[in-house]
Amino acid sequence: MQSNRMLSVDLLPDWNPGRLVHYGRAALKQSDHRPVIAIIDIEIFHVDDARRSQVFMEVIQDLGPPDATVVVQVGPSDCQ
Repeated sequence: MQSNRMLSVDLLPDWNPGRLVHYGRAALKQSDHRPVIAIIDIEIFHVDDARRSQVFMEVIQDLGPPDATVVVQVGPSDCQ
């Protein structure tokens, strides 16, 4: 079973899935998992700036630092 396929579903009659600009995958030999990347050009009718900022911060928090930074948190019970 391959997991390197992008699927789209027509949800609304005037729904446009966008234009695929780039599609690629990592050809890993150690696993059957093939990470994919896609760049899709879409039209946006409305942007909720507050929600966009919230989602952005959630994604950044889940990903961690963009470099090899090690984050250490020291609490009061750790300082003895």
